[in-house]
Amino acid sequence: MKLISKNIPLNCEIALHGDTHIGNAFFHRKGLTKFISWLGEKPKSRFFVHMGDIIEAREVNHKYYRVGEMSEPIPLQQIKEAQNIYEPVKKQCLVALKGNHEDDLIRFGNLAQHFCEQLNIDYGTWTTILTLKNNNKQLFKVFLTHKTRHKLPAGAKDYEQKRGNMVAALKNSLKFKHGGCLVMAVGHTHKLLIVPPSKKLIISNDDKEIKQTYLSAGDGEADYIEEDRRWYVNTGSFLKLYINGIDGYAERAGLDPIILGYPVCIIRKGKLIDIQEVTI
Repeated sequence: MKLISKNIPLNCEIALHGDTHIGNAFFHRKGLTKFISWLGEKPKSRFFVHMGDIIEAREVNHKYYRVGEMSEPIPLQQIKEAQNIYEPVKKQCLVALKGNHEDDLIRFGNLAQHFCEQLNIDYGTWTTILTLKNNNKQLFKVFLTHKTRHKLPAGAKDYEQKRGNMVAALKNSLKFKHGGCLVMAVGHTHKLLIVPPSKKLIISNDDKEIKQTYLSAGDGEADYIEEDRRWYVNTGSFLKLYINGIDGYAERAGLDPIILGYPVCIIRKGKLIDIQEVTI
């Protein structure tokens, strides 16, 4: 784990993107190019983190490895390609994590750390607590991790039930990981899922009358934020399910199509006002 603090403008956007899998033939290159262009439009007010699985990083004897699935089979070359892609926006990167794909090759060296060192950006290990500040005054904290011990459940009778199951699984996997983070974010599953603070009806009273209010987002400066007053996010991916001419491991596993993209934290006057889904 890493504890990292960053000063940001009071009005800005922060993209929580990851699972790019550069080197895989199914990597959505046009989508990431569009993302880099979006960052470049406002270099002083748009920032990003990388949630891990920067590259594909598969050994040739891995059960998922297929020659046709690799646009670039050599992990070091994949890292070099990733460095070239992110070079124009490296100063806008707040932190980059290590994913399980990089970790699979850790006995050969830490490719995620190497990527960060080459671009002179902060390496966040597997998990980072990112404290966002303005003029060194805390705005709020973000919990970032590549993977937790959970799967987002697929079995359900309809879409609404399926989403409800995924929301519950996502919250349960993250809620005890840290008590003071307004945003709890995880990558790995490739699902793009944003769960805002719960809108619960709260009844209270004073000496004269009974009052009703709704639960709102937690205070970003608090040491503890109640579980239902946080944002929970699964940060999506840039890996396609289908391309014409070859089959990939997600297709062979029988997985359903997913939305490709990433969430963006919208910060105004130092407050997190929304987290929006961006599709690619």
